[in-house]
Formats: sequence, C-alpha cells, structure tokens
Amino acid sequence: MKILKFVAFLFYKRFYNSRSQDIAYTRTICALVVFSYLHLIQILLILNETFWLPKRNGDNNVLVLFKDAMLCAPFFLFFIVFIGKKELQTVKYDQHKIKKGYFFLVLYGILSFTLFAILIYMRKA
Repeated sequence: MKILKFVAFLFYKRFYNSRSQDIAYTRTICALVVFSYLHLIQILLILNETFWLPKRNGDNNVLVLFKDAMLCAPFFLFFIVFIGKKELQTVKYDQHKIKKGYFFLVLYGILSFTLFAILIYMRKA
C-alpha cells in the first residue's frame, strides 16, 4: 500500500503542478484506475478469460461503455477510500526519491503498455 500511495503522490504532484490544479486529485484517481484496468485486462488475456470483457461486435455503444464503467467502478471506489486528497497534499518525500520514482513510473508505464500490446498481438495470431 505504501508503493501505491507513493505512485498516487507522484501522479498528484505532476497534475497539481500543471494548469489544472483544481482537478489534480480526480486525475490522479483516474490514472490509477486506468493502470488497474489495464492490468485486469492483461491478467484476463494471460488466463484466456476474455469473455468478461465488453465487446463491441454488435452491442450498443452505450451498453459497452456501461460494462466498462462497471468493471472500473470497484477500482475507482477503492482508490477514493484508501487514498485521501488531504493525505496527498500533506505527505513529503525526498527530492531524490521523487525523481527516481518518476523514472520508474515512466519505465513501468512503457513496459506495461508493451506487455499489453504483445498480449493482444499473441491473442490475434
């Protein structure tokens, strides 16, 4: 949980220093939800259990978006409950740790999306 809160801090700090300071917390939670949803899809692809995922072949787009929202809702609620806005605003970390954290976060994102692309490619082949 400490790592998750540190990653949330990194996202919050990045979003808070941009022009959209008023929605930095919401953007942080949404970024964490996107990564969590991506990992859920990766796990389902590895286990070949993709019937849980919403499909766009014939379903109404509103229905597909509703199914996506229902899959993301537990992640969203989890992050809102366990990662508070006040906690992100008050926590302090060493500048070296923050720089190192940003590097590993970017590396983690690149590797995660690469794995996702490989899994999709292997599934189609």
